[in-house]
Order: sequence, then C-alpha cells, then structure tokens
Amino acid sequence: MTVFEYGGGGSTLFFLSKVRRVHTVEHDKEWFESIEGKIKSRYGNNWDGIFVSPELIETTDAQRYSDPTQYTSSDNQFINFSFKKYAESIDKFPDNYFDLVMVDGRSRPSCLWHGIPKVKPGGLLVLDNSERDYYLQDSQLLNAINTKFNVMESSHSPQPFSSHFTTTTVWRKIGNHTK
Repeated sequence: MTVFEYGGGGSTLFFLSKVRRVHTVEHDKEWFESIEGKIKSRYGNNWDGIFVSPELIETTDAQRYSDPTQYTSSDNQFINFSFKKYAESIDKFPDNYFDLVMVDGRSRPSCLWHGIPKVKPGGLLVLDNSERDYYLQDSQLLNAINTKFNVMESSHSPQPFSSHFTTTTVWRKIGNHTK
C-alpha cells in the first residue's frame, strides 16, 4: 500500500507501521525537521519527506479559501501566501498511483483537487476536519469528488488532546481495483 499525505505527524507514524511507502508533504520547516529526525531513525527508506514552504504573494483580490485554484489557507498567519507548489507536490506521481491520499494540511481544497486523480480505483481519499464547510463549497471540486468517489465514512468524534469534536470524511474511488 502506498500513501500520500498533506501534513505529517501522528498519521505518518501510524501509516509507516502499516504500509509499504509513505510520501508526506509538509509546509512548516521546524515541524518537518522534527518529524524527519524521528521517522528516518525508525523507518528509514519507507518514508519520503517533502518540505515545501508557502510563497509570499501580492494580491488585492479577496481570498476565497474554498476555491481550489486560489491555493490559500484560512490561517491568519498565511494571509497573502500561496500553497500552490505544496498542493502540486503530488503531481510528480502518475494518476491512479496511490492507495490512499490523506488531506490534513494547508490549502485543503487545492490539495483535494490535485489528489483526486492520483487515487487508484478502489483507493481512498481522506479529508480531516471536513466539518469546515468551506473545504467543500466549490461546486467544481464537489462535482469532481461526487462523480469519482463514494462516501465510505463521515464520522464526527472527539479530537485527541482537545475538548473539540471534528469530522473526518473517507471516500472510495469508483472503479475496478485489484489487491
């Protein structure tokens, strides 16, 4: 099983103990270096860590976080930053390559948009914090997901180490698949 994840951390460690290969893109250099040291010493060649820093942009346009072509983040510390290269980091892989694409980082609508064609038929697309309405407000993005995937699970549950509840949605890509 091969996994691509936007945003590394606990899920990275979980997947590395279960699958053949994990590719992780991370935008936070300090966090990336922290997990890189821990992962490489324990898992070696099973992990491909990709660091992509957001780029400062000048814009007078209103940022629409739900628009996958805007490559923006709703986090105030990233106003006027583009996550285009971050979201596009999956594009170096062929279509229908990954068994699972996990979206749990920045610019999630953009990451979903780039991740959709990379999931194998029968593979999974996972969106963490899917209760945030703007992630799935764009009609083109929603149509792309709904025509290529079926919802497998959407559960609202407590968030670890927090008093908040969050929703994770899992879709399975439509089509024939082999084991």
